Amino acid sequence: MPTRSYDLEISMDTTPPNAVVIRGNADREPGEHRNNRRNRGTVAFWCGIASLILAVALIATLICVYRRRVDDEDISLPFVPHNMPDMDEVVHEHQHIVHQKKKVVHEIDWMIPEKKKLGPELPDIIHGQVRARSEGSLESPRNNHNYSALIHQIKANGLEVIPGPFLACVKRGLKLNCADEHDTIKGVLEWEVGAIVNELSERREKLDAKNEVDVLLAYKRFITVNGSHYASDKEYVQKYFNFRNTKKLIDAHNSIPNKLYTMAYSWASEYSDSELGIALSTHGWSKPMYMYENGTFIDTSMYSGSKKVDDSDVIHKDWRDVNAIGPVVDQGTCGSCWAIAVAGLVDSYRAITTGERLMHSAQQILDCTSQTYNCVRGGSQEKALTYAATKGLCIEPAYPYSGKKTACRERSCGEKFHADNIIRLDASTIEEHLRKHGPVMIIMRLSRAFLHYSSGIFDGSCDSPLMHSVLVVGFGENIKRKAKYWIVKNSWGNRWGEGGYFKLHSLPLSPSGSPLFCDVDTYAFGLTTD
Repeated sequence: MPTRSYDLEISMDTTPPNAVVIRGNADREPGEHRNNRRNRGTVAFWCGIASLILAVALIATLICVYRRRVDDEDISLPFVPHNMPDMDEVVHEHQHIVHQKKKVVHEIDWMIPEKKKLGPELPDIIHGQVRARSEGSLESPRNNHNYSALIHQIKANGLEVIPGPFLACVKRGLKLNCADEHDTIKGVLEWEVGAIVNELSERREKLDAKNEVDVLLAYKRFITVNGSHYASDKEYVQKYFNFRNTKKLIDAHNSIPNKLYTMAYSWASEYSDSELGIALSTHGWSKPMYMYENGTFIDTSMYSGSKKVDDSDVIHKDWRDVNAIGPVVDQGTCGSCWAIAVAGLVDSYRAITTGERLMHSAQQILDCTSQTYNCVRGGSQEKALTYAATKGLCIEPAYPYSGKKTACRERSCGEKFHADNIIRLDASTIEEHLRKHGPVMIIMRLSRAFLHYSSGIFDGSCDSPLMHSVLVVGFGENIKRKAKYWIVKNSWGNRWGEGGYFKLHSLPLSPSGSPLFCDVDTYAFGLTTD
């Protein structure tokens, strides 16, 4: 009998509904319809089997996706030292997560890979906790050695190593930094040690156990004097390493024998360079600055004003000597330095020309110069000066500073003072204007070094994109050090720098005499008294 081939077509569009019809392309011989019915039954059977297999596969896929999502979630476990202590301790501490050793290893995928690697594939620090990865190597001898060395050094300092997660000290009745009611540091968390060890490994930095414990204790003491708070353990770890970088910067600078200025700690010490812009808009300078000496933070806000560098310091002009400068203002969390500088310039101009010593409203300048100017964006010095000249300024008591943008109320006060003789200055005219007419308003660049200025002649970095308006009130020179400087009034309160003031190096950066240090001559304005 000749072999016959069939092209099979499965159709779902015939009557009855959803019936499966199989059509062949070959002629059928008599009696062949029974075989066809048998074939149709066979095909239907295998189609059912195939559908069942597909359904099972789909369900299995969904289960895998769900389990992968669960596995990818962070598991809050305390740091476990790299020598793998008894896992019963972890199980006892976190019974809500796991109930047996085998399940711990399975859930966090804590499997030792065949090839141990260091560097980028070490365990992640997630929310300050150790998150194990199968390709990471928690059992690396390098990590184990660092962990043991750091634990040993902590105990050598007479401190307890406290087991448990981020808030373990708080649960013991201590403060967040593990200090008692007398602010004495009692211990260090195992979790902290683990986080530091792993972060150092990520950075590929060599551990200096003695120095690391010194930094850790300094930061814990800084938390007390600064009143630091943390939204999460992840934030704590980030700020610790920011503080660590700041301490390294300050220690290195202050150890320079012939430095022109001294650095100190401030609230900015626990922020990174990339965070400073945001931090400046969320922190005021009401907190003091501190020197760290012999394990103690010392308040540096004892200064009442700018101090001489040494006996060879000569002040050529200082408008404070004739009481022509108003009090130092704290701008708070508002980016209003431009408005405060303009108001301060008008204060001095009025005192010099009329003898009237009155403070003028920086709040009015902030509110009324432009609707687009605010505490976040800032504003233009030149436009603010133009506004003050045309509209006039209220005195401070009639329109007080609130540290935030509000509706313009320029008509609410009575008499206003106008100062319309504005002059733009450059590198060749700033000093002469200071000598004859009065203070000069400038814009300078900020930097991490400047935020930690304490005293002396600042000649540090000015490489930040952040700009800041200040008021130059005089100038001087240190003959011995051959360093000329501006005497500058800041708007960060009288607990920053030298009673709210600082001295800024004034030598030009090129033989032509321009630009001046920190680009202070880029936007410089004064009010002439002629």
